[in-house]
Amino acid sequence: KIQKEILSQIQEIKEHGVTEKELQKAKNIFERSFIYGNESVGNIANMIGYNMVLGGNIDYYKDYISHVKMLA
Repeated sequence: KIQKEILSQIQEIKEHGVTEKELQKAKNIFERSFIYGNESVGNIANMIGYNMVLGGNIDYYKDYISHVKMLA
């Protein structure tokens, strides 16, 4: 039953998209999670290392929030 409801919600989003309010809420949650997740030096170092391994530079980490805000 839960799986059926989840699939129904996904289909609804595919057909009708999300509202601006829903998108802004998701961006806010994502931004807060990123900020709170980087409160310690260890977490920041981990994120920078992760981005260096995958992307080859630190710019992705520095510009992460601005990229999230540009999503439409």
